[in-house]
Amino acid sequence: MSVDNIKISSKKNLRIEIIRLLACLLVVWYHLRESAWKSQGELSEVIVFFECICGMAVVVFFIISGFFIYDKKGNIFKDWFDIIIKFIKNIYIPFLILAVISIIFQDFFIGAATIVECAKKINVNLIFSALLDSIKSFNVDSLPGTSAHFWYIYSYFTILIVYPITRTILTKFPKIVVYLLFIVFIIYMAINDYHIFYNDYTFDFIFST
Repeated sequence: MSVDNIKISSKKNLRIEIIRLLACLLVVWYHLRESAWKSQGELSEVIVFFECICGMAVVVFFIISGFFIYDKKGNIFKDWFDIIIKFIKNIYIPFLILAVISIIFQDFFIGAATIVECAKKINVNLIFSALLDSIKSFNVDSLPGTSAHFWYIYSYFTILIVYPITRTILTKFPKIVVYLLFIVFIIYMAINDYHIFYNDYTFDFIFST
């Protein structure tokens, strides 16, 4: 039996699950890398190599998600509505619950306070204000404590929001147009990364709007 025929569950195959596992391990390594650096005493070529690889770990999860999202057939907007509903039920609501827990017990998670002490200092106004700011700004930076680590929730949501546009381009436009748009997008991403990482404003006119 070939690997392609080994089904895990619901259109998922063994190769996808292996890639998912590797991406998960890379995420763990990314968050442990500082300890590895200190144990080595300096940045070796191996550490730098894995640093670059690990930087793509979460992107791999997005790509896997996109693989199953864009595999859908039928009405684009009906598919999109179903995806959004599933996202809200399965991801966004649990995210809000975890965010509230993180806000309430942030001094326990990242400080010296006990759970009881945190519970006694519950501030309902702070919780709702932080969540509202997060929703309005589409950014988790406004959430106190460890909640800010949920940045990928809104990144994923952004992918879902543009689904109808990208799905239309992929299914309705000529292939040459799709390829050209893809190339332009890759170039834009490369320039953007250069712009951010090297603090070089040579191409600042592109991002000034």
